[in-house]
Amino acid sequence: MTQTFSIEAIVLGRNDNYEPNWLAKLYASIAYNRALFEGSNVDFRVTFVEWNPPPENPLISPDLVKTFPHVRAIVVDAEVHARLCTADNLDFMLNHSYNCALRTSSSDFLLITSGDLFFGEQLADRIKTKGLKPGCLYRAERVNIREDIDFSTADAAILENPANIVSINTCTEPPYDKPPYTHACGDFLMVDRATMNGLRGFDEGISFARLHLDSRFCYNAMAAGLDCELLGQIFHINHGNSYMNRPNNYPGKAYDFNANLPYLNSRDWGLHTHTWHALGERLWRISSPDLERPADGLPSSEIETANAVLLRMAQAKSGRQPLQPLEHIPLDVIEIDPASIRAEDHWTGSLVEGTAAPVLITTVAAQWGYSAFLRVEIPQESQLDWSWMKLDMEGVSGQAGVSALSGNDLMNEHYINGDGRRQVVYIPMPADGEGLMFRNSGAEGPAQLRVHAITLLRQARVQMSFDHLLLPNEAH
Repeated sequence: MTQTFSIEAIVLGRNDNYEPNWLAKLYASIAYNRALFEGSNVDFRVTFVEWNPPPENPLISPDLVKTFPHVRAIVVDAEVHARLCTADNLDFMLNHSYNCALRTSSSDFLLITSGDLFFGEQLADRIKTKGLKPGCLYRAERVNIREDIDFSTADAAILENPANIVSINTCTEPPYDKPPYTHACGDFLMVDRATMNGLRGFDEGISFARLHLDSRFCYNAMAAGLDCELLGQIFHINHGNSYMNRPNNYPGKAYDFNANLPYLNSRDWGLHTHTWHALGERLWRISSPDLERPADGLPSSEIETANAVLLRMAQAKSGRQPLQPLEHIPLDVIEIDPASIRAEDHWTGSLVEGTAAPVLITTVAAQWGYSAFLRVEIPQESQLDWSWMKLDMEGVSGQAGVSALSGNDLMNEHYINGDGRRQVVYIPMPADGEGLMFRNSGAEGPAQLRVHAITLLRQARVQMSFDHLLLPNEAH
């Protein structure tokens, strides 16, 4: 695709003094990246999403759209964040904030990126001269540069000067040298609009974390059969709040980002059912849900492409297991005594207490340390090839993970927080599964959880329908 086309870079932020001079760096980044494509066949645009703005500080968005004619902005109210977020230490949700911009874009290619980076000249030239193609996930290698540069006047000679480089998140050395190049991938993920509407952006099922949503997106793109290409380098301002500079106290909760892939967002992804208020030219504000939300604006010519992408992910998912048993299909139910859970002697500090339900599990102190195991034998009748472990549990303290063990792999891990809340969870169990592994997932010492009941559910595999997920009014 070498004719004229548009790219929309989606940038997130809020006026919370996230980093010193962050606002000035944002303006410098937008101006610099736009200038790289001035006078070319590429119409470079930006959408700024201002998520959960602090009420004591003025909004960023109005001045941003006034300053830059190629910028549109979306302000998402604090009430939306409060309703969707389930982590106390998380003020920003990447998934919904990116997704509301992705869903409403009219540009040809959509770029998930950040407001503190500058495109490399080689990357920009590659896009301008060779163009872009649909059905491809485009990535870039992140180069971290000094934060004390005057970014308002810096040119490529300064930004790309080796003397100003702090580190490189390599995408050209093992194990990061293979598609989809997930090392620091959240700063550059670009896909054409129709394909992005099939992928449906970041995973909206994660309500408690902002870490690794970018990697999950990459794996979803691969599950949908996309190509992947590394375009070049981007130059990112090194800062103290980056995950690589604070890996032990990054906001949000831990989770297994490889679990339950591919993910499938609902047809209402991207805050579609919320109320969108027009505040001015190129400026919107999103508040509480509105059931009268109008239909999508995706061109009809692209709906078939979007649905085809979604179906490929759905078929990949159904080839594994559904997340929960289908209630309308008969189940084989086998009750398992929680007192069968055991702690190995070499798992120092772990303990299982109770000779009957409920039993109390205390994990080891080390994060991710194995703590208790329940061996389960899965009956192997071929017509009954979906199995789940249904657990009635209660987190007492800390955070623990429960997963299916298959060989050396932990699969479908679920995390239990020590909030005293009793809950029922389903852990899909593969045919070669050996049982359930309980481990500590928190970094603050041992966790405790109480197991009230365990049930093995088995069900015949059925052909699943995904019509309810697809964009309507199209044959599929």
